[in-house]
This record gives sequence, C-alpha cells and structure tokens, in this order.
Amino acid sequence: MKNHKSMLSYSDLTPQQQQSVSNGCGGGKTALFIPNFIFYADCRQHDFYYWRGGNLKHKIIADWWFYYYMVKDVGMEDCIVKRAFYFLMATIYYIMVTVFGCFFFHWGEQRTLTDLK
Repeated sequence: MKNHKSMLSYSDLTPQQQQSVSNGCGGGKTALFIPNFIFYADCRQHDFYYWRGGNLKHKIIADWWFYYYMVKDVGMEDCIVKRAFYFLMATIYYIMVTVFGCFFFHWGEQRTLTDLK
C-alpha cells in the first residue's frame, strides 16, 4: 500500500485537472441533477477521492470526510432555518454516497497524476 504522504491530493492538480475529475454534487456524468447548495467545494473534493479510488477503507474515509466538511460548512450559516435545512441535506447526501457511491468509486489501485495524462 502506498504511503499516505505519497498519495495524490486534490491540491496537487491544476484547475483543469480538477475540472476533469470532479463536477460538483451529483452522480458523476449522469443527467441526475443534485443541487450544490453550499456544498460545491465539498462535492468536488469528494469526487476527487472517488476518482482516485482505492479499496473499501478509502471509500469509507472519503464519505466520512465529505460529511465532516459539509457539516462544518453548515455550522458557518447564520440563519438557523437554513442551517437546519442544510444539515438535513448534508445528512441525505452522506447517506446517498454511502449507499450508492459504490457505483461511482474507482475500485482498485489508487490513481496517480499519470492517469490524468
């Protein structure tokens, strides 16, 4: 297994490469529309983790960090009604990626920068 420090990070990518591996909230390149709300950056980072792939442990970690950062963003919302709504949406998004994300996650050896070329 690769050393954590040698793993490809989202910040290692150029903006063009980031765009090629992530699209925001939603199921990959499907026609399914999922609103981004305040989670656009969180969804893009999660897309990257799914593109990079790995094993079940990597998927679980990707999903957990996705939820963690969505909830963190929710906590920055001033309006309590919006905060409650966004928290509900973050929880639904987390459940959806946990259940259906297996269809979009890259199973196998983690991808590297050379896989983008």
